[in-house]
Amino acid sequence: MPIAEQVRERRLDRMRLGQATCDIVPLLSDPEIRVALVPLTEAEYQRSLEMAAAMDVMTTRLGMDYQERRQQAEILWMAIREPNDLSKQAWENADEMMTVLETHDINHLFDHYLELVDATSPAIDGVPPEELDNLKKVLGEIPWNELSGTQWYAAKRFLGAVMPTLPLAKSLGSSSIRSLTLMNDEEELAQNVSPSGTS
Repeated sequence: MPIAEQVRERRLDRMRLGQATCDIVPLLSDPEIRVALVPLTEAEYQRSLEMAAAMDVMTTRLGMDYQERRQQAEILWMAIREPNDLSKQAWENADEMMTVLETHDINHLFDHYLELVDATSPAIDGVPPEELDNLKKVLGEIPWNELSGTQWYAAKRFLGAVMPTLPLAKSLGSSSIRSLTLMNDEEELAQNVSPSGTS
């Protein structure tokens, strides 16, 4: 069997068996419903760009924003799969998906998709050590109890993403880690995190 066909078949097999790379993400509007997000192949990603680029939009800021939003929807439509069969897309097309999902669902899922496919690090990005030291100082000075709205949402996502993978997490204990990564109660999370970033 040619290599191209082997790769295609093995990818489909892994998806059908649930062994492919994916994130299972609950909808914000209805947390009991969970969808699977899978990385797109380059061809799928290019198709999503082509579908958005083919739109007839005004060459204004509003038109460009609309096209960018549609591009996000096309990417999500291709990336969202049935959790019990990753080879099956959840919707027939992006239009159907957009009539069902709320705006904050799409924002939430697209954030997760970007995290899923992001392959970056301070070393890859070329961040010098002194800038990382400054970042540590800034994080230590954040007034956690005063965060709200978008800032608090971003802080929870940040803590949930990094705390379980850091050496510091071992000293926090499993209950602290669970409270940081699975928290629904904003006040309880704020109590678990001091300005120095320790419990």
